[in-house]
Amino acid sequence: MPYGLVFIIGILVLLFFIVKLKTNAFIGLLAATFTIGACSGMQLTKVVSTISEGFGGTVASIGLVIIFGTILGKYLEVTNSTDRMALSIVGAFGESNTTLAMAIAGYIISIPVFSDSAMVVLAPLVLALAAKNKKPRVAVAALGTSLAAGLLSTNVFFPPTPGPLAAAGMLNIDIGQAMLFGGLVAMVRTLFGWGYAKFYLGKKAEDWFTYENQEMIEAAFNINNKEEKTMPSLWGALFPLLLPLVLILFNTFSKMIFGGDSPVVAITAFIGDPTIALVLGCVSAMIIHRKELKQDGILSTLSLGIKESGSIVFIVSAGGALGSVLKASGVGTSLAESIASLPIPTLLIPFLIGATIKMINGSGTTALITAVTICEPMVAALGISPITVFLAACCGASICSHINDSFFWVYSGNLGMDMKTGLKTLSISNIVSTVGALIATFMLGLFL
Repeated sequence: MPYGLVFIIGILVLLFFIVKLKTNAFIGLLAATFTIGACSGMQLTKVVSTISEGFGGTVASIGLVIIFGTILGKYLEVTNSTDRMALSIVGAFGESNTTLAMAIAGYIISIPVFSDSAMVVLAPLVLALAAKNKKPRVAVAALGTSLAAGLLSTNVFFPPTPGPLAAAGMLNIDIGQAMLFGGLVAMVRTLFGWGYAKFYLGKKAEDWFTYENQEMIEAAFNINNKEEKTMPSLWGALFPLLLPLVLILFNTFSKMIFGGDSPVVAITAFIGDPTIALVLGCVSAMIIHRKELKQDGILSTLSLGIKESGSIVFIVSAGGALGSVLKASGVGTSLAESIASLPIPTLLIPFLIGATIKMINGSGTTALITAVTICEPMVAALGISPITVFLAACCGASICSHINDSFFWVYSGNLGMDMKTGLKTLSISNIVSTVGALIATFMLGLFL
């Protein structure tokens, strides 16, 4: 059977399981992986062993990083550290710049905390700020869209968030480099989303927006309902987040400055290893917040983080298994040669794959992992750097949040919006933001 047809059949199987049967992406990826291996002519025993090797190899390389990153985010969430960060950012920017403040808050908070959870936590702040505006119904949309732009940008582009972390690992990209360039493109994406919210949505009349939950909008939420005495200090909120990020980046820079044989590099390679850095971040959170959490809170939060990370590790590792089968079967190489000959800019290939999966499936993580898995064997044939493939795939995976994405309903539900207003604000903003991110990726690709 032609390899191109084999690949198409595999993707159709993936979409059938996820879209039609509504199974977890883990099951869909495994089914597609086995289908591609079997249809390509591999012996079934070889298919099974290759899946096991790819799955196990991915768990070994990034499994612990995903687990400890999730645990750290959970500690920041339950200790109200995210509220403290958001309030401090809004205070620093002033009430006249609240849309920009919410975008920056989203950008920072979504690094350790899942975007869905962060939206739930910060929605009351959006409503409280909107209640002070002369046009509160407009302000809810502008502030909420700005916040979402920041949340969804680092959620897709910035390790140690699970999706980009796994994608960087699959492409053998230094995590520090992925953070630097991913963070830069994520900032551009955030600013484009903020611009759409500030200069387009902010100029609309109030009747342009419709809300299902009128009581929520009219009453708004009062941020004072969550007393500031229940929040940690700004330093206590930021330190557990900044510590691992600084250590990882310090490791990257030390390699550039001192060279591989320096004793400084030997030290930074250990403390700046993503797993060790995130463990230190978790430990610092436990120590700083030990009084309010107490022993039971520390242990229960640890358990919640481990529980939430499990499904992510499974999905990411299933993507690793798919990559191994694509390589071993020869389908990946054949696909790479075919796609490389297409008359389109090579940068658009990972973007279009990621965007297609995102629009159909709704999950940015699944879209990113699938795009990188497919493109990893093609990197040499495409003639672009792995970091450019990474950024382009991230752009595709962030193309649009709409009705098949859980974040869309978290966003619209917590802000009281109906579906039409959610599409006009969040979904269109995503497209505008991704255009900005793709432009930034193209510009960086000229130098990488």
